Amino acid sequence: MSEHDLEHGYTYPNVSDDPDQRDVLRNRLGIRSHTILSQGEYRTTSDRWIETQLAMRTAGLEPASTRSDTFLTL
Repeated sequence: MSEHDLEHGYTYPNVSDDPDQRDVLRNRLGIRSHTILSQGEYRTTSDRWIETQLAMRTAGLEPASTRSDTFLTL
């Protein structure tokens, strides 16, 4: 990390007056827009959830979303 990077810590430097690009957390995707970052995070999370569900089924385990003990019964 350079000295310039250390100045801003966990966020990208604010180089625009656009509120969507101010104080954006550093991320592996390199995205500097709050809107686009939230879309990318949602997509990544969704893809990972699908991978996990498929892996559970391949291993012969029942995914949590289909187990009867995960639903509230009154």
